[in-house]
Amino acid sequence: MAITATNLAAAHDTTNRTSTAYTTASISFVKGRTYMLTIRGRTATIAPSIGTLTGGGNTWLLLETVNLSNVTQWLYYCVAGVTTSGAISITPDGITTWTQGGWIVDEFTNTAASPIVQSDQNSNADSHSELTVTLAAFAGTNNVTYGAFSQNEDTAITAGSGFADLGATSEAAENANRIKSIWRRGADTTVDVTTATTTADVFGVAAEIAVGDVEPAAFFPINAQRGNIWYR
Repeated sequence: MAITATNLAAAHDTTNRTSTAYTTASISFVKGRTYMLTIRGRTATIAPSIGTLTGGGNTWLLLETVNLSNVTQWLYYCVAGVTTSGAISITPDGITTWTQGGWIVDEFTNTAASPIVQSDQNSNADSHSELTVTLAAFAGTNNVTYGAFSQNEDTAITAGSGFADLGATSEAAENANRIKSIWRRGADTTVDVTTATTTADVFGVAAEIAVGDVEPAAFFPINAQRGNIWYR
């Protein structure tokens, strides 16, 4: 079966936090499904760090970190071990005060048991209007392409050609900068977006997500003495 994708949460919190958690809306986790979590943190001066990350009783694995100055973006994922629900808690390291936290949570169905084939990141500071994260050749034609991008301006981020939007934050408040996730079925080694401003720093992460067992379109039995031989 083909992979499907659904955005489950996208939000910002502009409360200053040092050791108390930012929390997402309640997430419904389904056993065996893959969950992608993009986090964007900002401080007044230096790169922020995450102290703990919990949610759904899952083990969240870090794929990518990208940083420019006082802003950092992370890409995590998990494969849900049980069907349950609950918020994801993102706690700063207790040393550096975050001036904002933002996140997007996306769910993928029908993925392989080990869903992440590859990932990468990129960033572009100062004047620009686009960003591309480049992936290597894909391992499977039925796999999907995933990307998540953020910036330090509250202006629109637009998915590149062939990509569909998944989640996006849009709170127009000071320091509540936009994050967007995008995806497409099939291989695309140039995961890209454009921005509505040319003065913002832009960050991006991308991954190849592997499909689970592909259901054959048809079976043709050939009767024989020892049973049936099946051909795809």
